[in-house]
Amino acid sequence: MVIPHLIIHSDSDDAVPFSHAENLHTWNPSSQLVKIQNSNHVFGGKHPWKEDILPKDFKEVLKETFSFIEDSY
Repeated sequence: MVIPHLIIHSDSDDAVPFSHAENLHTWNPSSQLVKIQNSNHVFGGKHPWKEDILPKDFKEVLKETFSFIEDSY
């Protein structure tokens, strides 16, 4: 049984290099790797979040996550 595996990572993450996400993807060839362009480690978010709308990059993460779940199950 293959367990669905989604990896979402920014190519500009200053905390964890994108190569780590690529390594995870290589170790599990059935995984799906999604690259978020020019974002940070928290996909545009911050704590505490006081805005009424989500950051653009985080919305992309949610879109990819929902799509992955819908396609996997």
